[in-house]
Amino acid sequence: MILVSFSLLTLTTGAVTFMHGYYLGGYILTLGFVITTYGMALWLRDIITEATFPTNFNNILLKTKLKNINILLINDILKYNLLNILNNFIFSYLN
Repeated sequence: MILVSFSLLTLTTGAVTFMHGYYLGGYILTLGFVITTYGMALWLRDIITEATFPTNFNNILLKTKLKNINILLINDILKYNLLNILNNFIFSYLN
């Protein structure tokens, strides 16, 4: 995760320096592109490994994933409802 973050930072920095014509801007851009591609290859390797061996997940991990999905859904529902309540309150106060 940190590898991809720094590679994207390097990629954008290289793109800006290359577009402004700084010395070594093209090399920094190429380095950022290569490291970002490497990070994507590592991510794709992990995805293929997880898809190939689906029995590696035990019951505890599956329960944890379901709890996290439920928390995410509840959070989105509450956030949406809170925004609607605030929106209704503001418009009723203005009218």
